[in-house]
Amino acid sequence: MEVVALRRAWLPYVLAALMLAVAYGIVGRISLWLALPTGYATVFWPPSGLALAGILIGGPRVWPGIWLGSLMVNIGPAFDSPDAAVLLTSAASAICIGGGAAGQAMVGASLVSRCVGFPNALTHGREIVAFFALGGPVGCLISATVGATTLAISGWIPWEMYPIQWGTWWVGDILGVLVFAPLVLSWLAEPREIWRRRRVSVAVPLVGALALAVIIFGYARAQEWYRLRFIFEGQAKDLTQSIRTRLDDYLEVLHGIGSFYTTPSEMREQALHRFVQRSFARRLALQAVVWEPHFSCAQQASDDATQGQGYLGFQLVAQNPDGPLTRQVWRSRSIADTSIVLYAKSEEELAFDLASAPGYHEALRQARDTGQPTASGRLTLAQSSIRQFGLVVSLPIYDLGLPHAAAERRLQSLRGYVTGVFGIEDMVEAALQGMESKDIVLSIEDEMASADQRMLYDGRGRGMAASQFAPAREPGEDPAGMHWRTTVELAGRRWGLHFTPTLEYLAARQSLQPWALLGGGLVFTSLLGGFLLIVTGRTTVRASMVNRTAQIEASRRLEAAAEQRQREAEVLAELARSINHGHDVTIVLQQVTDRAKELCNGDGAALALCEPATAVAVIRYWAGMPYRGYHGVRIEPGRGIGGLVLATGCPFRTVHYTRDPRLSQEYLPIVQAGHAVGVLVVPIRIAECVSGLLYVGTKQPRRFTGHDEAILQQLADHAAIALHKAHLNAVAEQRRQTAESLAQVGRLLSQSLNSHEVGQQIVDSIQKLLQTRRAVLYQLEPTSGMLVALAARNDFRPAASPWRTVPPGMGAVGLAVRTRQPVVTADILTDPRITLPAAVRASLEPTPIRAVLALPILRDGLVIGALSIGDESDRIYDEEAIALARLFADQAATALTNAQLYAEVHSARERLQNLSRQLLEAQEAERRRIAHELHDEAGQMLTSVHLALADALTRLPPRFRGGFHQVRAHLDDIEAQLRRLSHELRPTILDDFGLLPALQFFVRGVTARTGLDISMNSSIEGRLAPHIETALYRIIQEGITNVTKHAAATHVQLELRRDGPMLHALLQDDGVGFAVHPGVHRKGPRGLGLLGIQERVEALGGTLQIISAPGQGTTLHITLTAETRETSRRAEGT
Repeated sequence: MEVVALRRAWLPYVLAALMLAVAYGIVGRISLWLALPTGYATVFWPPSGLALAGILIGGPRVWPGIWLGSLMVNIGPAFDSPDAAVLLTSAASAICIGGGAAGQAMVGASLVSRCVGFPNALTHGREIVAFFALGGPVGCLISATVGATTLAISGWIPWEMYPIQWGTWWVGDILGVLVFAPLVLSWLAEPREIWRRRRVSVAVPLVGALALAVIIFGYARAQEWYRLRFIFEGQAKDLTQSIRTRLDDYLEVLHGIGSFYTTPSEMREQALHRFVQRSFARRLALQAVVWEPHFSCAQQASDDATQGQGYLGFQLVAQNPDGPLTRQVWRSRSIADTSIVLYAKSEEELAFDLASAPGYHEALRQARDTGQPTASGRLTLAQSSIRQFGLVVSLPIYDLGLPHAAAERRLQSLRGYVTGVFGIEDMVEAALQGMESKDIVLSIEDEMASADQRMLYDGRGRGMAASQFAPAREPGEDPAGMHWRTTVELAGRRWGLHFTPTLEYLAARQSLQPWALLGGGLVFTSLLGGFLLIVTGRTTVRASMVNRTAQIEASRRLEAAAEQRQREAEVLAELARSINHGHDVTIVLQQVTDRAKELCNGDGAALALCEPATAVAVIRYWAGMPYRGYHGVRIEPGRGIGGLVLATGCPFRTVHYTRDPRLSQEYLPIVQAGHAVGVLVVPIRIAECVSGLLYVGTKQPRRFTGHDEAILQQLADHAAIALHKAHLNAVAEQRRQTAESLAQVGRLLSQSLNSHEVGQQIVDSIQKLLQTRRAVLYQLEPTSGMLVALAARNDFRPAASPWRTVPPGMGAVGLAVRTRQPVVTADILTDPRITLPAAVRASLEPTPIRAVLALPILRDGLVIGALSIGDESDRIYDEEAIALARLFADQAATALTNAQLYAEVHSARERLQNLSRQLLEAQEAERRRIAHELHDEAGQMLTSVHLALADALTRLPPRFRGGFHQVRAHLDDIEAQLRRLSHELRPTILDDFGLLPALQFFVRGVTARTGLDISMNSSIEGRLAPHIETALYRIIQEGITNVTKHAAATHVQLELRRDGPMLHALLQDDGVGFAVHPGVHRKGPRGLGLLGIQERVEALGGTLQIISAPGQGTTLHITLTAETRETSRRAEGT
């Protein structure tokens, strides 16, 4: 918990520090536009004022925000250089400068807090002067000292510029504090009320003066910038022209040397030697000159080579495969690879390998093909005294001096190439010598070379050190933001020249006029800010005194109003509690009336409620005035002040009731009797409908205020809530009773098929819920079309009941049945739609029933009955009553439908059982006939066969009689089988002795045949009905037969018992068992046996329960109605 509390305590300071850092960074970046040409100090630094105000407002804990903001402003230039040392130096400098800015704000805020005190409104001149002095000149010494010292130590500025940088830094911070700190304090400082008043009087003039100074500075600086750029571009153009002239001069040297090879050879040696020496002496960039002859035949090459070797100091050299240059014999080549070094500054130049120059061979080919001088790419002159970049220029020489236009003729007249090796840095330095190029950085690039071979010369270094420099800055990357580009052509190569002025160049030519204008404007703005603070401080003090007095008076009025509001809140809360606690609505409405008189300071109050069926409001409650004539007054819409509110739904008030021309005079006597003069009335709205009126009156003329109307409307709203809640409670209670009644009817429908019982419950519920005098449920007789009362309820006893049976089309019920639509009438005797015979009309007149609601009861679009509800003449059946009646009509339809369906199903079930019984009886009769024929006729025939066989045996010799004894045995077996079949088809013992002896005989026979152990227990006494005994015998016979065939059982238990009117038979075996559902429904003998048992049981109205599982045996539980033989005989007689 302590850690969480600590985090929450530090969170506001962290957020404040981050916001201060962002603001510092943004303002600082914008302020850099005002920097001097050196780019490190500005004459106006608003972040210093922002930092001081931030510490004063947010406290010392926000100082990291100042450091972070300063770091954001100064760390950017550190990433402009790829050098790690420069990067670390820039980062360290930014960190130190940020620390100085944060320290300055901390010290300045500490001095101001101790000597002036803060929070402070700065309303006195002494406080304002002390604030500016301590926060400005004194506090700003820290950041200027730390910043200027850091820049000097890190090498960003020379120590000679330290005083200027320190002074500019200090002045810029002072002006930032004097101008920007009051702006920030006017928006954020405490006391907020006093500083808020200064936002317009101080902030607006300061911002205006500052904007004017910045605009003037911006204009002057732009003019100064254009002037400097004009001077710089003029010097750059002069330097470019000098370089271009110097390059042309070096090409002229090659042309001069080449001209010697077009003259006779006897005049060439001495003149060429002198010309080359003079050229090397005057042109330091010329490192070597090489003659590269081109011969078409070996003999001419040999002659010229011999002559060439006779030149003073000239050498015939060529590149060996191993690398060094050696004297060689000329060979015929289309491109010469044998060179005559005409002159070299040193032996190192003599050993120079021209083939190593980038693009050298390509330059020779291009010179041969074009006839123009061609330069190679950049090469490194390692042999020169100063390591620098150089290039090779080859000039083709022809026999007649000028090249032919045709390439073939030009190649035939080609004598060779004069190739010069030039040092680029020496050429540039020679061209710039004597020119005003100090503090202008020149970089030269070969625009036709690849990216890594483009740099030829960088004015920031000399020799090979130039390769270590980064390329010249792009526009916008140089510190001055100024540059100029151009190109020059040299022997087919295009060089790009980029001139950039240094800060020293701009500083030497910079005019301080823009910054003088800016400084003067900022000084004026600072003085204006101090003056405005002093003036507004005095004005604020006086205004504070006046405001304080007004606040005291206002506080007194507010206290009185607060007490009134508190009382109003207490009254409203009391009413809300009364409503929430469910107090009686009459008590709540009387409280509303009493509190209306109290809170509106009236002499009396009244509350009127609208009648449900009309728009008339009746006064029900009053308070204050002793006159009782208000009670029961009916307010008609549009009449009187209350009638206007009823008609418009808007509050209405009058100063003098009797003199107000807007009000009608219908209720003037009542108003005068009650001495009401000033009256205020508001509506009581429920669901956007006016449900009542709330009055407040005075005995004297009074102009009611909007607050009086508002509080009275709130009381009226509470009255509306109480009325609405009472209505909702009544509706909820009715719906609860409706739900309970419907649920009770539903339960009765699910439990009983007695339509009379259900219908009586329906009419009882309708009479109770709708509070009617009468309710009748009719059932339509399909044959006669008469409506017969199934159930009725009424709270009176008429002499006759004319509605018990209704002919078709008579009365409201007949009309509803004919039209199949609900019929609602306010008076059944006068409604022209309703037909009533004279006798029925006469019998209805003594009854109180006049208003009637009749609904048809439909099933599948057919009328099966009707529901009639009657009440007294003033009863109006609304949509809610009709909907409720429909619900019970639907329940009645279900009851009538269920009763009809039950009757149909019951009749069909009885017919099916009779048919099943007749079928079983027919089967038993047929069995009896077959058994009789087998027993009597077949038995007599077998007896005749026995007698005939015996007679035949007596006439046969004794030796033939042995074979006939086996025939007699077979005849005895056949006779025994016939007797058994006859007994199984219809055992006579069942008819003669009953069920138990027949079962015992059957069990003994099965045991004798199969060896199955069958035990039998019975508690039945007496004989049962014949069809019951036959059915049980057949069921048990089929069950035991199934056991012997399929169960593989060893023991069977048979139990018969009687339980009241029910008879139970239980047949259980210990066989293999089976899955009940597949066993019952599958096809096959066993399935058919069980199906036959089930059909016999259902035919007698009994039940069959099969309990079995694989490996657990099978149990058959049969339940039948125990009908005795005597009962069956009586039923047959009946």
